Amino acid sequence: EACRAGDEPHKSSWQCQQVGLTTRLIEAMTSPDFNVKINFQHPDVILDDSVYTSGWAAYIEASGLRGHDIPFLQITPLYQQYIIDLVSYPMSVLDSLHGAGCSIDQICQNKTHLEVHIFRPTGAVLADCRKYEEWLHRAGPQLLTMDIWFVGPEVTVGVPEYDCNKFLCSSCSQRGRSMRLHFKQCEIVDWLSEAPAEPDFRVIYEAHFSPNDTKMKATLAKLRDLDDRRPFVITES
Repeated sequence: EACRAGDEPHKSSWQCQQVGLTTRLIEAMTSPDFNVKINFQHPDVILDDSVYTSGWAAYIEASGLRGHDIPFLQITPLYQQYIIDLVSYPMSVLDSLHGAGCSIDQICQNKTHLEVHIFRPTGAVLADCRKYEEWLHRAGPQLLTMDIWFVGPEVTVGVPEYDCNKFLCSSCSQRGRSMRLHFKQCEIVDWLSEAPAEPDFRVIYEAHFSPNDTKMKATLAKLRDLDDRRPFVITES
């Protein structure tokens, strides 16, 4: 205690401030009263190449990102950090698809429905799934429905299906859009043979590949055998 009390330079350091901010963020996010409203002034703008090449600042401007109807840059650092963490999940996929030459608006061209399969989801992937509405926003005005499947032996959510329509933004509601979440506990190899619908793209977030992970090896081999040319996004933690 005497050591900590006498360490004034550390207390005022940037690192210490970030640790303190992260601690507050964790406390807030685990509180039952925590509810951050994320909204966009431009929810139906297809992101052009310059947004992906210029980064976060360009995305904030293009999307009109806001928290509680306040411009992103004017909200407190705590809420900024929460929003960044939340939006990073759909945005990392959008960025990967764009980098692979098949942006989400190209994938969904002339389509009214988007099907996404997310494999081996962990806690953060499943936290506040409203964040995936951003895929609806950036796929083009013709897109009306989206189904997202969370698949893997880790999936333990109690309900097999969840309708998110009441949480969609006013723009999506006015367009008559819908977003449904589905949860399936099974091995991915089995799912690849039994999936009720073909996906427009597949995702694994925060992948941890081990040389001894025989199930993942079997999954990747099965995907190669399918050879269906569906985009497959894998992110690292």
